[in-house]
Amino acid sequence: MALRVRDCQNRTATELAAENGHTAIAEELNRLEARRQDERLFLRPASPSPRRPSQDSGLDLALC
Repeated sequence: MALRVRDCQNRTATELAAENGHTAIAEELNRLEARRQDERLFLRPASPSPRRPSQDSGLDLALC
């Protein structure tokens, strides 16, 4: 799921890794996402949680 999150410029973590020369990381992210989809490992939270600001920066990532 986290791989679907995009930044303010609409880039995914995988795209950012590839753009910044981290091809091994991008390849691993792609491999893990393909495995997740193949195994249909969809994690669901026990209860819906409202969007909240990032604990690291205080930015609400939903507003990007």
